Amino acid sequence: MSEHLSSEEQRLDQAEPTKPISDMQKYRSLIGHMICESLGYFTPQSALRAVQSHRDGEPFACEWYSHIATCQGKRMFDRETLIEVNRATIERAFRRREHHAGYMAEYQQAKALVDREIADQGSTSGMLASWF
Repeated sequence: MSEHLSSEEQRLDQAEPTKPISDMQKYRSLIGHMICESLGYFTPQSALRAVQSHRDGEPFACEWYSHIATCQGKRMFDRETLIEVNRATIERAFRRREHHAGYMAEYQQAKALVDREIADQGSTSGMLASWF
């Protein structure tokens, strides 16, 4: 079967499958801080996807990032803009991590959500953002 695949398809076919829970464990603190930085816009899973997209050099499209892009006078789904908005958001979440406390930015609450998702995959998927 692999003889019918392009070299890129063969590479992807042989790649290790995505391990969302192991990535969530690896980036646990950052994911919690991303939830706080977004003031609850991100769920544990969407924050994980944003971090994975950054790691992989891919854009992450969501309403919040598209809004930021348009406020910068750029197109909503411009690839390079979305990559930059994601990078800047992750950087901000990291730099402001000591200030994530209080209304809609409580790190302990965000961390508890991430831990719950790690312990029981999918348990937070039905939750709406903005503080669940």
